[in-house]
Amino acid sequence: AMMMYLVRTFGLPDHWYPQSKPQECARVDSFLSWYGVGLRSPCIAWTFNKVLVPAYGKQPRQDLIDRAEKNTLASFKVFEDVWLAGDADY
Repeated sequence: AMMMYLVRTFGLPDHWYPQSKPQECARVDSFLSWYGVGLRSPCIAWTFNKVLVPAYGKQPRQDLIDRAEKNTLASFKVFEDVWLAGDADY
């Protein structure tokens, strides 16, 4: 939603949000929708359990750290295989 607001308000160039190319615009929208759940959530879970819990003097649960790390690595794999695949310049 923020990207669309910025585009409408400030008229960002097409290389940020390709309004003149609907298929590429849909790809950007698709990535932004996936990012929140697909990449951000597992990274937050890992950071919370590995870094923040000990920082507050609590004993972290290793099973939660392991699960968060597994999910984060799986998300990175999807990011690489799906979103960075192809011959586009990134």
